Amino acid sequence: NLAQNTASGGYTDLGDNSISPAFDCDENGREDAADIEDFGLDDCNQNLIPDSCDLADGTLEDCDDDGVADSCQLGFPADPRYERHDRGSERAAGVTSSGTLAWMERFTGRTDLDRISVIQITFGEVGLSPAIIGRSIVVCIWSDPDGDGTPNDALPLEIVATTIEGPLGTTVQTIELEADVTVGVDANFFVGVVMNIPANTEWYPAAMDDDGASLDSWIAWDAGSFSPAGVGSADFLKRLPEVDTSFASSRWMITALPALEASVDDCNANGLIDTCETADGTSADCDGNEVPDECDIANGAPDANLDGIPDGCQGQLVFEVPARFPTITAAIDAATDGSRIQLAPGNYAEAIDLGLKNLELIGDRSDPASTTIETPGLNRTVVTIGGGQDASTLIAGVLIENGISSTPEPGFPANSVGGGLYIDGSSPTIEDCIISANQATRGGGAYLRFSEAVFRRTVIEGNATGGGGGGLWWQDGVISLEDCTIRNNQAQGDGGGLHVATDGGSIAGGAITGNLTTNDGAGLWWQGSNLHLALIDVEISMNTAGGTGGGVFSLDGSIGILPSALVACDNFPNQIRGPYTIMPAVTNTVCRCGDISGDGEVNGVDLGLYLAVGGSPCQEFEDCPADITFDGIVNGADLGKLLGDWGFCH
Repeated sequence: NLAQNTASGGYTDLGDNSISPAFDCDENGREDAADIEDFGLDDCNQNLIPDSCDLADGTLEDCDDDGVADSCQLGFPADPRYERHDRGSERAAGVTSSGTLAWMERFTGRTDLDRISVIQITFGEVGLSPAIIGRSIVVCIWSDPDGDGTPNDALPLEIVATTIEGPLGTTVQTIELEADVTVGVDANFFVGVVMNIPANTEWYPAAMDDDGASLDSWIAWDAGSFSPAGVGSADFLKRLPEVDTSFASSRWMITALPALEASVDDCNANGLIDTCETADGTSADCDGNEVPDECDIANGAPDANLDGIPDGCQGQLVFEVPARFPTITAAIDAATDGSRIQLAPGNYAEAIDLGLKNLELIGDRSDPASTTIETPGLNRTVVTIGGGQDASTLIAGVLIENGISSTPEPGFPANSVGGGLYIDGSSPTIEDCIISANQATRGGGAYLRFSEAVFRRTVIEGNATGGGGGGLWWQDGVISLEDCTIRNNQAQGDGGGLHVATDGGSIAGGAITGNLTTNDGAGLWWQGSNLHLALIDVEISMNTAGGTGGGVFSLDGSIGILPSALVACDNFPNQIRGPYTIMPAVTNTVCRCGDISGDGEVNGVDLGLYLAVGGSPCQEFEDCPADITFDGIVNGADLGKLLGDWGFCH
């Protein structure tokens, strides 16, 4: 009552002495297994098909075209498990007679495969299969005590009770053994199933793979009952080819692969030969050493910025926040000198200090307000640069705000300085930034000391101090502002917008507007020690001082300002107070009233002051209030302006 389903075909009855094409891949009239055995053909994956055929039909890959399958060069796992091997056409054998049925496959233990930890089984589906899913079975491993390759004396090494899982024909049941079963090297053993069959006319199937050379597949049946230990005493015990010749070429249930030491490298264990995956670009190999970058890094190549590329392959390293580093401080700590820290748009509530490193800290130059660094509630300067950094250090495209400084001023520790930015003994570059809503005793927005920093296209606005330099305080060094805007800052001391006492420098382009101070120099307070301060194409307007120098206050006795294309208007109580020099052929626009005395009214007092110096050139870098037209000489033009403004200044 043994039946078979041959729906998928792919085999022939051996009674006609023909060889199935499925088992003669090179069509030489010999079964593949015989070719392998007799001619020594390579079969590194132990599938009883010559490697040359597997390579030809694409079953095995050969990425480096050396004639050896990649999988074989890569080796098999050192501790592989026996697993079901399925290469195509399926058949199922079953019985309809009641009693006890067992089916099993013979194996021979191999080196590194003498222990079994997993068994996998499949029940095939044939016509009229009963609803056997969920019924009890026993999965067994048997030994072959006399070593003759038959289960006549088979003894159970392991018995596992379980139930049948479905759907039939596709489900691979995996049984994890509680402990490994040792079968021994070069020793025969059998793996299979024992089940009881009730009286019915339906088939109880076992799945086979019939497109490989014959392995020892056995079936046992008895009308009565036998245990796993009694397989050898069953009434019916035969190899399948002895039952039906069409089963002669059957691959039953599972096969085993021996361990194979790798002959090529696969450092990342992705199943690809390293030289192949670096050659075809599957894995990056920046240094061309035929080792994937990820493996170089795993083996100790530095990757400080965690981008998966060895640092040695890159010029400037980029540290991405927060993509690879959660905070700016974490990125600074990891960064090497000369690196760039790239900030994604967002809010970063932390006080940062560049330490001794020259770094670039970059946000969004086109929209600096989208990338905010602030210290609300921390009473900390937002950004500190005090490690001797040079111009290669760059802060760009960020909004620095809400800093309330607790940084003590060197030499004057009672003063807190630099609410937003503190620079000491360093000369970084600040570009395309906004410094806003910060507070300190001096330098509410920024405090610089002994610095030759350069500010470009930066807005310093809405900052405040209890002392001087509401927007910026710059002490010693050389000031350089290019196309910057200093606006709406406040100071309780001198310099509502800027308080500058340096060895010269320049402010070129931009505007100083809307700043307030209770003392002198609402827009700019200046004291030059050795060189003048060049004001080039700057608009200074609408600044208000409680003292004098609403636009600019240049301290008497110091090297004054050198204006060029300056526009100074609508400042209160006056535009410019203090020493300056006008360069020849330079046009400045300074909206001075004829009030030489500064008492708010143009009258005889002012006329007397004019007559005292009329016809004289202004001395270089001296205060010259009678030069009403701001052209460097007191002459008739100034007299005309004085008489035209007679009365109260507006």
